[in-house]
Amino acid sequence: MTFGVLIKILTRDMQVARLFNEAAQMAPEDADVHIVLGVLYNLSREYDKAIAFFQTALKLKPQDYSLWNKLGATQANSVQSADAILAYQQVYLYTSKSSCLFGLLWYSLPYLIEHMHLSQNKKL
Repeated sequence: MTFGVLIKILTRDMQVARLFNEAAQMAPEDADVHIVLGVLYNLSREYDKAIAFFQTALKLKPQDYSLWNKLGATQANSVQSADAILAYQQVYLYTSKSSCLFGLLWYSLPYLIEHMHLSQNKKL
């Protein structure tokens, strides 16, 4: 990637962030605008700004487990481990137990199938 292309990408990203900052000022009650800004700043490694926008969004959507997850990931990236753990605890709190169970089963399925296959082979 040439330096000129990199400058164009950075300029475009700054323009997008500026537009969303304006949108956040016009509609401060719109959590989605704050979430987008949090993601943009996280991607540009401006973690303090990202965290602030995620926290603002959480004031509007306090039970949104995916938003708590975004906050925790951003805090972990910015080496705020203790805060990240607290955010991840909220993910667990607001995630339905059935979806947690489904997720565990989904990831465990290959191991369960392999175990079943091995058990059947032993019987033969």
